[in-house]
Amino acid sequence: EEKLHEQQRKLSMVQKFGSISLVVGGMVHNFNNLLTRILGNINLAKMNSKPGSDIFEALTNAEKSSEQVKGLIKRLFTFFEEGEPVKETITIRGLLKDAVTFVVSGSKAKAVFSLPDNLWLVDCNVRQISEAFNNVIFNAVQAMPEGGTITISAENVTVDATHRILPKQGKYVKISIKDEGVGIPSENLPKLFDPYFTTKEKGTGLGLAITHFIIKKHEGYIGVQSEEGVGTIVTIYLPASEKKSPDRTKGKKF
Repeated sequence: EEKLHEQQRKLSMVQKFGSISLVVGGMVHNFNNLLTRILGNINLAKMNSKPGSDIFEALTNAEKSSEQVKGLIKRLFTFFEEGEPVKETITIRGLLKDAVTFVVSGSKAKAVFSLPDNLWLVDCNVRQISEAFNNVIFNAVQAMPEGGTITISAENVTVDATHRILPKQGKYVKISIKDEGVGIPSENLPKLFDPYFTTKEKGTGLGLAITHFIIKKHEGYIGVQSEEGVGTIVTIYLPASEKKSPDRTKGKKF
């Protein structure tokens, strides 16, 4: 009964997003255009203000806040993009390393990689999958404020009918991102992918929701295992491409 209730809750969430996607998608697009104009006017006003003055500082603060809002709008837009994501065939090794380098830089965390050279190619929207990786790794870093190790591994797996969590049988690239952080209380695990659910004081609750949405759009799977005081493992499955060569060389240097 509890499992049925959870499935109904998730179905309701999907239906809710489906019904509002057209309306909110248009609003997000228009809001982004308006914000671009606001930023343009702020920049123009700064050019006519004296650096160091109170007005200049106020405009600088307004500019920073507007850029933060623009970043949030960009993330929201992922939810409401119509149709299937535009994909290209790549190896995910480079994307993973880029994401880790970007997020871990300046933190106390360190990264350990296990990414074999023979990983299958995947068909993905590079921007969206990069966003998904960034979100997961960002959470891992935040879970270890005093530092620790993030282990990023990937492997080729062939899924049969016994793996019921995946949308279809076939070949996948399985990605695991493991941290040594504080862990997640068991009662919060079912709600991790709910939009706006967060336990962080300044969190938006959108990171994992967007990540879940992206992976679903790519016909993949994302799951979380966690134990308080031990750490968290996020597992992502992405369908392997049928192509034999990538559309781009990103990641080959790794």
